[in-house]
Amino acid sequence: MGSGKTSIGKLLSKKSGLPLIDSDKFIEKKENCTITELFETKGDDYFRSKERDFCLTINDYPPHIISTGGGIILNPQNRELLKRTGKVFYLHTSPTVLAKRLKYSKKRPLLNKGNKFLIFKDLYNTRHRYYQETAHHVIHCNRRTFSDIADLIFSIAFK
Repeated sequence: MGSGKTSIGKLLSKKSGLPLIDSDKFIEKKENCTITELFETKGDDYFRSKERDFCLTINDYPPHIISTGGGIILNPQNRELLKRTGKVFYLHTSPTVLAKRLKYSKKRPLLNKGNKFLIFKDLYNTRHRYYQETAHHVIHCNRRTFSDIADLIFSIAFK
């Protein structure tokens, strides 16, 4: 969350000519509500089941760029499906940088419950090993622009 997955995905889509599929937007369209509304009305478990459904359908589409929600890797089945589907990039960003980027965000359900830095630190501690386990490539993002990151990923993914 906040690492730039969607913004970088859009840049990669432009560079590669491949369509971008954002898992959160995909789920919002299928459910006809926002992710925030989904969390509030049906809860975390339901949302995570929709992420799993998304992963199960990835291969039904022609080649594309995927931008996933940050928690999609919590499910071991999702991790395996993502790894088998294509090249997975972990946009490694520190909790400090993430908290600064999303300091004023109201659209992130997981961040509306307290100190953003502590929330990011907790998310990082919970998810980091899953990201590393799933990713084919780790991109260190703290000191790079989204454009630089997109160029780097493009050079790796499309060589």
